[in-house]
Amino acid sequence: MNVIAVDLGGTNTRLACAKSLDEPIFTEQPTRRRNTHDYDNDFNFLIETAKKLSYGKPIDALGIGVPGRVNDNKSDMVASNNMPEWANRDFCSELSKALNCPVYMDNDGVAAGLGEGYFGSLQGDVHYLIWGTGISSVYVKHTGKGVEATYARPDYKAHFDAWEDACGGAAIMRKYGKPGEELTEQEWGDINKQFAHYLQKYIELAKPAAIMFGGGLAIHHAATIASHANEMGVTIRITQFGDNNGLIGGLGLIKRGVTSAKPS
Repeated sequence: MNVIAVDLGGTNTRLACAKSLDEPIFTEQPTRRRNTHDYDNDFNFLIETAKKLSYGKPIDALGIGVPGRVNDNKSDMVASNNMPEWANRDFCSELSKALNCPVYMDNDGVAAGLGEGYFGSLQGDVHYLIWGTGISSVYVKHTGKGVEATYARPDYKAHFDAWEDACGGAAIMRKYGKPGEELTEQEWGDINKQFAHYLQKYIELAKPAAIMFGGGLAIHHAATIASHANEMGVTIRITQFGDNNGLIGGLGLIKRGVTSAKPS
């Protein structure tokens, strides 16, 4: 098997190749490039890099997580704040033609949730919480047909709006005028107090059996989240995949697609 995972981010795009969907192991270090936000340029980079990573051999499938809202049949991204030039481009069909393989696409949060569901350390039902530029959550459920991942944010919109406005990466930049990595210990202390408050409230509202955290801020503040875990009464962990969680999500999309295509 020869499969390509793609993490189409708002700033960078990453690709990697795997030989199996049994374990999330890539054949070499992922290829990463900063987006030019020129659609044709970035689209061609995907095609050229996918072929390079497969060393000219046939590609069996490609999975791509995208930073925006997708249509119901997961064939196109219909809106994106960070990558508007990719919206309504029918790029999945074009990728499939160019690489002669099926393409499985979904929102990047859903993709990362699927990656955790199929390959992560918490194999029961879990809420996958994303703490990065924004804050959101995905329900990850195990069924007889595989793993399902759906957004939780619409169910708790007011809570997430307030949480994101207090602790999201974009809000931190607006409030302090500098990125999170430049904040003082005291400034982070104030943010972490608010973060703990909103996390506790989410647990009270959603009653998750377990929580898995992903996203840039979660990964870089794993110790702080671990300290909250001791107080919340719920199993809380940080993704084991680090910055590769989006690529693992690409494998999760392929696995979901392959599983759903099998006759029941």
